[in-house]
Amino acid sequence: MRYWWANQRQDYDAAVAGGYLWSRQRRADGTRNPFYDNLRLTRGGDLVFAYARAAIRAVGVVLGPARPAPRPAAVAGPAAGASAEGAAAAGEEAAGWLIDVAWLELRRPLAPAAHMAILAPLLPPLHAPLTPRG
Repeated sequence: MRYWWANQRQDYDAAVAGGYLWSRQRRADGTRNPFYDNLRLTRGGDLVFAYARAAIRAVGVVLGPARPAPRPAAVAGPAAGASAEGAAAAGEEAAGWLIDVAWLELRRPLAPAAHMAILAPLLPPLHAPLTPRG
C-alpha cells in the first residue's frame, strides 16, 4: 500500500461526491508534469489524502488502476475568453487520468499548518506537498 497527497482546489467537492480523482495528462504547453504522471502509479488499496482549502478534508482508498479519461463535466474547465493557443491547449487539457476512489470525508478536517513544527523536518526537499510554513 502506498500513500498519496492530492492538492485539490476547485475540484475537491466534485471529486469526492463523484468518487474519483482526475488529473490532466500534460500541462497546457504540452510538457509532462510529475504530479500528473503520479496518478498513473496508484494501485487499488492505496490511500489518498485530499487537501483542499488549507486542510486534509477526506481520505480515500483507490479502487483500481488509473485509466485515460476526458475531463469530468463537474471539474472546472479552462478560463473563459482563452486565447487561440489556450483553446488549442483546452483540447489537450481534456485528456487526463482518472482513478475511482472511495472517499471518506473527515468530520474535523486536519490543518497541517497547525502542526508544522512536527511536520516540517519530515518534508522531502523536492516535491513536498506542503511548504515549511504549512
